[in-house]
Amino acid sequence: MGAYHSTIGSPIARVVRLIVLLNTYKASIKKQAEVLHKNIEFGGWRLYPQVDISRHYMYFANVVKWSGEDSINVSVILFDRYGYVPMKIVPKSSELSEPQLKALVVTLPPSFIQF
Repeated sequence: MGAYHSTIGSPIARVVRLIVLLNTYKASIKKQAEVLHKNIEFGGWRLYPQVDISRHYMYFANVVKWSGEDSINVSVILFDRYGYVPMKIVPKSSELSEPQLKALVVTLPPSFIQF
């Protein structure tokens, strides 16, 4: 359907949710870096959070820097009546554009995203 930042709540509430999501994600990257004893950093958004209400999922993509090398992480969160199921997609190329990443998620087989 529409973008996360254009479909849910007031503008201030949307910004707050985006900041919470970003801070949670950054904290998980920091924890992973500590556990692995590696230099891992958040490198920015490649695809801002989007919600597909009709298919019950949210997705976003960001760059994670592993010892200075860029890697794209695509997060897909499926929602159902019992909660949610998180998935990660790590494409081979770190050069994918926003439209290419969106196409990657939107074309997931229906068995992955429908209940």
